[in-house]
Amino acid sequence: MKHALTFVLGVLLLVGLVVLKAPWHGLLAVVAFGAAWLLDRDVARGLGRPVRWLFAMAVLVLLGAWLGPKDAAFHGRHFSQSGALAGLTMAARAIGLLLATTAITRAIPPERILARLRGTRGEPLGASVVVALRLAPQLYAMIDAHAKSARSESPGIFRAPQRWFAVLVLAVEHAAALADEVALELASGPKS
Repeated sequence: MKHALTFVLGVLLLVGLVVLKAPWHGLLAVVAFGAAWLLDRDVARGLGRPVRWLFAMAVLVLLGAWLGPKDAAFHGRHFSQSGALAGLTMAARAIGLLLATTAITRAIPPERILARLRGTRGEPLGASVVVALRLAPQLYAMIDAHAKSARSESPGIFRAPQRWFAVLVLAVEHAAALADEVALELASGPKS
């Protein structure tokens, strides 16, 4: 039952992103994430630590403000308000999608979903979703382990950008390897 509530919460977040204006998307995502922690700790743990999501949201907003079209100014400095809002919306969408899909996979194992789709037109889409759902927790665990290792090897605030870059490169490399592994496993079919 709690997985169903978390799924509905994720879907409501995604609907809210369509209905509400962009400045509300960040607040909506934070409320949905907090409600997920209260309703369903199992799914919430699959999403990772809230502080990391807030950090990711802040990075996306800053990158959007920096790289987007310069359509606003603050104390004589031009920035992209629309880019910042787009970054906020991207992070909120990711939270909504992960809430909904993680709740589904906690309630119904991906292998069971794939078995029902086998031989239908939905099989390729189902396989792609299963690959993505398998990658997310493994990738999160790998990033967490590499971040802790990098922090112990080169401590200090001034080395943080170097650590983040190294962890990002390892994450991309690991994601590519995991995607290849899972895709090959799915292509070979069920194990007998």
